[in-house]
Amino acid sequence: MTERVKRPLAACLCCLLALATLVSLTYGEGSLGRLDARILTRLYGYRHTAAESIAHLFYDLASPLPQMVLLALACAIALRRGLPARAIAAALLVLGANLTSQLFKLLLSHPRYQPLLGSWQINPASFPSGHSTAAIAMTFAYLLVSPPGWRRWLLLLGGVSSLAVGCSVVALHYHYPSDVVGGWLVAAAWFFAIVACLRAFPGPTSARA
Repeated sequence: MTERVKRPLAACLCCLLALATLVSLTYGEGSLGRLDARILTRLYGYRHTAAESIAHLFYDLASPLPQMVLLALACAIALRRGLPARAIAAALLVLGANLTSQLFKLLLSHPRYQPLLGSWQINPASFPSGHSTAAIAMTFAYLLVSPPGWRRWLLLLGGVSSLAVGCSVVALHYHYPSDVVGGWLVAAAWFFAIVACLRAFPGPTSARA
């Protein structure tokens, strides 16, 4: 196994370890839950303002229909560049990350009661955030299919939009901040795993890319 394959595999394992650590802290009795609740309360203070409308806009951007359109465009870019393997990889990344988050929601569904929130508790099946997973997974998908010269700007744009989606789901009182980070880690683990596979089994077009 070459270093080019080992590096993304190691990054994938680090993401999985970070995710496991986050789960143990999130569902434990430590201070992370209280920090979650304090941040949630601060952001929720922007309800009934213009910020709430902006939050809904970013939330809708990470909903299934816009994400399907963005994924179709990403696959079209890869096919246009003569990289069908990258199109498959992008689709696998987005679909795999989103399905993984939904599965974790079912497996980890458990009340996380925080006294600070009173009667405004978060849904027990909220970890990880599906919208946050979708937003950052789409950014990674575009990194896979785009020419090298685009990637710096795509990473900047995708990072800002993913952060905006993450802040939005917290401000709208749908998720704790830790749910957002959990969604990012799920998508990152998928991204690094797929990069490792592409490097381990390069086709003629993948090697050129």
